[in-house]
Amino acid sequence: MSIEQYGAPYPAKGEIIDGKYEVQNLLGEGGMGAVAKANHLLRRAPVALKFLSPSVLVTPGAVERFLNEAVAASQIDSPHVVTIYDVGKLPNGAPYLVMEYLEGRDLAAVLEETGGPLDVPRAIHYVLQILRAMQAAHAVGIIHRDLKPANCFVIHRDGDDDFIKLVDFGISKIQRQGETKSASLTRTNSALGTPLYMSPEQAKSPRFVDARTDLYSTAVILYELLTCCTPYYSEAGELTEILFKLFTQDPTPILQVRPDLPPALAEAIHKCLSRDLDVRPA
Repeated sequence: MSIEQYGAPYPAKGEIIDGKYEVQNLLGEGGMGAVAKANHLLRRAPVALKFLSPSVLVTPGAVERFLNEAVAASQIDSPHVVTIYDVGKLPNGAPYLVMEYLEGRDLAAVLEETGGPLDVPRAIHYVLQILRAMQAAHAVGIIHRDLKPANCFVIHRDGDDDFIKLVDFGISKIQRQGETKSASLTRTNSALGTPLYMSPEQAKSPRFVDARTDLYSTAVILYELLTCCTPYYSEAGELTEILFKLFTQDPTPILQVRPDLPPALAEAIHKCLSRDLDVRPA
């Protein structure tokens, strides 16, 4: 199907989808698609609708990856993972997801508004919640593969202003029982993940990673929360430079950047950042 056959990129304000969801406003739009706030007419409650961009819809495997998010997230039983309520198709055949509506901001915005490194207890509070979400995901054989601050949403819940909800399982991988090298629900040659947070093994072969790739990415997030920088970066903004460092260099010791951190915490972070998979915790 061509882009033109999809018509308008996203449903307009006031449009009712499947007789249940009244679109209220667009919450955000990017190269991959958009998220809109809608009202569930029967439940009289807000929901979030996620749409794929028409330019992405014509890409082979795009719809499969999009629906993979619903399959993956719906299998994870954790309060720290966004809830998927429904999956549907628009009249033009384009798929959409119905998710719980979250009010808050992501960890990247938290770091920006703080204007500096987070204190140790707050950073650890965030990361423990990410790890709880990953524990639940890994227990059902799902590997996220795109953990980064932008996919860690911070909301107010149960008296906690720093409650984490993990979002965007669009490139997650389902590890099936009995497989030594798990099959991927995404195309092998797709550019998966975000280089600054990606493990070395994922950068080489995203199809055959295991749960330790998520542990690596979580350690990168913690490193950044505590220092305001990622373990690897490119001054020129070149992907090849990041990948070269990722494959050949150890990250800058976090104690050089922030000497006040407990040595045991620094050791745990670097253990999870090891290029040697056997050094990382399982």
